[in-house]
Amino acid sequence: MRLFLLIVSGFLFSAANTSAGVRFIVENGESYYNDNWFGGSSTISNSRCEEKGYSVTKCDEGFYPASPCPYDHNFYKECCPEEYSYSKDECYTMGKTPGTFSCSGLYACY
Repeated sequence: MRLFLLIVSGFLFSAANTSAGVRFIVENGESYYNDNWFGGSSTISNSRCEEKGYSVTKCDEGFYPASPCPYDHNFYKECCPEEYSYSKDECYTMGKTPGTFSCSGLYACY
């Protein structure tokens, strides 16, 4: 009987459906749920990103977004050409030379 109760209680415990989020307290004393936890973006993190110069949300074809905002990864510092996607060490490993210029710390290899 004890084994049966243990199995049933374990079954009920695992079947419970709960959800969790993160709540932050902001400077003005109001609280809000962090929408980033569920894949959205919050107004406060958007403004923090824009204040720090992260204004790119989409790049043209042939470019990729670089240097994501630490508060919201939907905002980036700049768009880089696709060929600028290697570190200096990766260029040397491929037997190539890194270009003179970089885009967000990444180089084109020649």
